[in-house]
Amino acid sequence: MGTLVFVGAGLSGAMSLSLEAVEVMKSADTVFIEQYTTFIDTSLAEGIRRLTGARTVNVGREEVENGEKLLSAAETGMAVLVAGGESMSATTHMSLRIEAAGRGIKTRVVFGPSIFTAAAAILGLHQYKFGRTVTIPRFQKGYRPLSPFITLNSNAGAGVHTLALLDVDSEHGYFMAPGEAFTEMLEVGQELGKRSIDGTAVACTVSRAGLASCETHAGRIGRLKGMDFGAPPHCIVIPGRLHFQEAEALKLFSGALDEELSAITD
Repeated sequence: MGTLVFVGAGLSGAMSLSLEAVEVMKSADTVFIEQYTTFIDTSLAEGIRRLTGARTVNVGREEVENGEKLLSAAETGMAVLVAGGESMSATTHMSLRIEAAGRGIKTRVVFGPSIFTAAAAILGLHQYKFGRTVTIPRFQKGYRPLSPFITLNSNAGAGVHTLALLDVDSEHGYFMAPGEAFTEMLEVGQELGKRSIDGTAVACTVSRAGLASCETHAGRIGRLKGMDFGAPPHCIVIPGRLHFQEAEALKLFSGALDEELSAITD
C-alpha cells in the first residue's frame, strides 16, 4: 500500500509552503490541489510545479468527497492532497484520512499557516479569547440557516471573540464579501432581536490574509457594511470583551474609533 499526504498550503500561495511540504511533493507520484473548501491563489499550481517538478491535478468538491480518485492513486504510490490554510481544518479531509486508514493506506499531515490563528494575529486580538468559529452561509431560496448567528450571539454573551468564515463556492467563482455577510447579520439580528448583531455592534474584517495586499478594518457594522473590501478572500471577527491592548491594536492597525470600542473594552 502507498501513502496519502495532506499538505496545508498556508495563506500566501506557493510562498507559504513549508520546506517539508516541498520535499514531500518532490517525492509524490501525483499532487492533487483541492480548490473548494477555501480560497486558493491561482498561482499555487504553477508555483508547486516550479518548486517540485510535480505533476498537479485540480480536484473539486465531488472528487474529494467521493475520494475514490485520490484513494486509488494512494493505493499504488504516494499521493498528495494540497489544500489552502491548514488541511485538517476541513472535516471532509478528515473523513478522507479515516477512509484511507481503513483501506490500509498510510497517511501523513504536513501543516501550514491557517486563518484560524492568522486572523487574530493580524488584528492584534488574543488567541485564547476566541469562542466557537462559525461560517456565514449564502442565503438562498429554501436555505437560510440561523445556527451560525445564534452561536455568534452566544459567544458575544460570554464575552469571547467569534471568527466568522465566509461562504465559498470557488468552482462557480463565488466568494462572499463582508458587506453581504453584514447584511445577513443585520437581517437575522433584527429577526431574533439580538443587539449583539445589530448596526452598533463592532466587527473586524481581514482581507487577503497572508498576501502583500492584506488589509484590515474595524468599527461598527453600520459603518463598515458599505465599504469596498477588495478582492477575496475575506473573513470577519466579531469581538467580545476587549483587553486594553486589543483595543489599542484595533485602533492603530484597523481604524477603529475610540467611541466604537469604549463599551466593550475592559
